[in-house]
Amino acid sequence: VMALTEGLDYYQNGLDVAAIQNGGFRIFFAQLSKGAIDLNMMLFFLNLLVPAYPLDAARLLASMGVHCGLSVVRAAWLLVIVGAVMGACALIAGIMGLIRKWDLGMFMLFIGIFMLWTTFTMYRSINAKQVGQHPVFQPDC
Repeated sequence: VMALTEGLDYYQNGLDVAAIQNGGFRIFFAQLSKGAIDLNMMLFFLNLLVPAYPLDAARLLASMGVHCGLSVVRAAWLLVIVGAVMGACALIAGIMGLIRKWDLGMFMLFIGIFMLWTTFTMYRSINAKQVGQHPVFQPDC
């Protein structure tokens, strides 16, 4: 909230830690608040628009697949394929971001690793023939 009331251009200024040393607590916390808001908005859109398990979009995709007639195993394979593609894209974007020194390079790298790991756990449950016991396909989920 403080970030919106200060009216500063935070994308050009960046987070100014030296503001604390100069007594500018309001500016520092305004910039910190703006960064937190940006991070939360990014996570919100990532969660709802990227269909890779365990994000909510993957749960919606699996649920719609099962309700439209796919078997649980086919819906799980759909999640594995989509999750692997999305995870690989995020991993590549993270590596490119680190090479080109983008602000979100490390974030995308961790997201890509996370997506690929959770996709691998779904793949293992398919191979173990325990897809019905996976949390995505439980009745309460």
